[in-house]
Amino acid sequence: MRPFARVVKDYFLICESYFAAVRTAGALYMLWLGGRMIVPPGARAETETRPRQRKVLHDSIVVEVLNPKTALFFLTFLPQFVDPAA
Repeated sequence: MRPFARVVKDYFLICESYFAAVRTAGALYMLWLGGRMIVPPGARAETETRPRQRKVLHDSIVVEVLNPKTALFFLTFLPQFVDPAA
């Protein structure tokens, strides 16, 4: 069996638990974001006028990690560019 095919096979063997964990974490994150939008603006600290670059980077990484569509995209798109003889 080719190494890449073995990796994909192993991934799909554990993907049930992986996607359940990612789905739960994503749902909790969405609830947290929704809760932040419900909180009145006066309740937040007024010191946060501009988001810092590091915070923006952190938030974008969290969103991408919790998005299972990204993993599925790479698993379906990239194999066509992998040389099986390599």
